[in-house]
Amino acid sequence: MILSLIIVFLAVFIDQLTKFIVSNNMDLYERIPLIKDVFNITYTTNDGAGWSILSGKTAILIALSSIAILFIIFVIIKYKPFKIDLISLSMILGGAAGNLIDRIRPPHEVIDFFDFALINFPVFNVADIFITVGGAIFIANAIFNNKSIIYLFENKKDNNHENN
Repeated sequence: MILSLIIVFLAVFIDQLTKFIVSNNMDLYERIPLIKDVFNITYTTNDGAGWSILSGKTAILIALSSIAILFIIFVIIKYKPFKIDLISLSMILGGAAGNLIDRIRPPHEVIDFFDFALINFPVFNVADIFITVGGAIFIANAIFNNKSIIYLFENKKDNNHENN
């Protein structure tokens, strides 16, 4: 449980710190090229989810994020997942909390700034990285490891196990 709290705290702290630095040192839509035509720091905001899905639906996104956060907390507390699932779920939880903070705080938009221009990818932030990496780890573990929490659900095994 301590490991989960540390990961969530670090994810939210790094996410909010980087957003604070960008929003207080750049003008909205300002672009700083780091690698010409490949990668920029571009200060922008998004009132939707990834790729501006549900743009303008802040209340729905707050509700969905809150439900996801509560569900992950429930799973972590009730099922005490193995370490790799605990780490991945905590990363997702921290990222979701970081973006939820932005949606709750005026102007109710998520601050984005990583701009991978080479493939015209949507601008993203640290919380998005935590969510994506945590999700990828969780899925990979579910596919390749029979100690995944999904395996425990499917086989209805006793969850009194050691985290390893």
